[in-house]
Amino acid sequence: NKEKGIKEVTLKKVEQAIKTLNYIPDYYARGMKKNRTETIAIIVPSIWHPFFSEFAMHVENEVYKRNNKLLLCSINGTNREQDYLEMLRHNKVDGVVAITYSPIEHYLTSGIPFVSIDRTYSDIAIPCVSSDNDAGGREAAKQLISKGCQHLAFVGGHNTT
Repeated sequence: NKEKGIKEVTLKKVEQAIKTLNYIPDYYARGMKKNRTETIAIIVPSIWHPFFSEFAMHVENEVYKRNNKLLLCSINGTNREQDYLEMLRHNKVDGVVAITYSPIEHYLTSGIPFVSIDRTYSDIAIPCVSSDNDAGGREAAKQLISKGCQHLAFVGGHNTT
């Protein structure tokens, strides 16, 4: 750690002992001292879906650039979400990025900083990143009309979450 007041000869002895014993730092112990684990978690509905796996890849790239680690949690249609949140709380992750369609209360009471992806909340102040589907639909219609389309149709459902 190169602390002040430690003699050079002592530092060399410690460095030699580290090499001899193949010492590996305990990042969780360091995280407890710093109150920061440099670990971000991402929760996705399913890693098998191309959108979610590509999204996770881009998040991982950004996390890696910042010398942090990523913990990936894939719900896969089960009731694992609350168990994952409890595990993340115990592991003291620094934050969670989640694509969730479950009730939000578990995230709010976890005490972990949380960013919601593709789901906004009008009654709760939660950081969120989402698409502007209205503007996207208008832009898509403009493009189709500019290419000569005259009869447009939308196939989809109403989002109730």
